[in-house]
Amino acid sequence: MNTITYQVTIKKDYSFAILEKLMLDGAIELIPNEIPQWQIIESRRRLAEMKSNPSSTIDSKDFFDSIDDEA
Repeated sequence: MNTITYQVTIKKDYSFAILEKLMLDGAIELIPNEIPQWQIIESRRRLAEMKSNPSSTIDSKDFFDSIDDEA
């Protein structure tokens, strides 16, 4: 049996109750999506750098273009 993973957004107040019922019925498995501590620290460091030195940043289009150039 193949395992397919989906990301679901439910925009109702009762969404947790629906997910809890599905989990109790064995229909779904809730998998924590934890952000590693090193990534939190690095993100905060980069954000602080961007705030203190905005000219050190590059446009997202330029960033993705540079990745395409390397491939």
